[in-house]
Amino acid sequence: YIRAREEFQSVLDFYPQHSVAKKYLALIKQDLDKMQLRRKKVEEHYLASSKQALARGDILSAGKYLAFAEELNPEDLEVKKLQMQLAQEKEEYERQILVARQQKEILKSWARGIKHFKSSDFVEAKVEFGKILDINPEHAGAKEYMRKINSIFQEITSSQVSDFYAKGL
Repeated sequence: YIRAREEFQSVLDFYPQHSVAKKYLALIKQDLDKMQLRRKKVEEHYLASSKQALARGDILSAGKYLAFAEELNPEDLEVKKLQMQLAQEKEEYERQILVARQQKEILKSWARGIKHFKSSDFVEAKVEFGKILDINPEHAGAKEYMRKINSIFQEITSSQVSDFYAKGL
């Protein structure tokens, strides 16, 4: 179309009244308008599909459809708006994954810490409760066990330390 349009325009530059060239330029414009309309409909379809996927929490599909829409019209404000929304959804999803991982790690450290505490292995228990407090400094249970362990450590006398040392040797 572009090359044909240029050729017909060249004809009109030399012969402004050339009816066949005018006719074909009009047909080219109609076809380009139809193509643009179809392109817009396809873009709208991809945008709608992206919004639906985002609404149901399917971030991957939403991103795929949005990429198609952006390819068709990268300057569309609706595309840019949806890109920002998708970026926020991705951040929230990644945050939730991080929180879930941290919760899992807290539960593991909690179980190990309690086990060590019950078997009087206070040093290892303190390490595990310390891991919990590194993740969540406000964890009440870990704080309480750390307080108990520190209290136990304060009660150990120097003669008990010597006994531990001797046993260790």
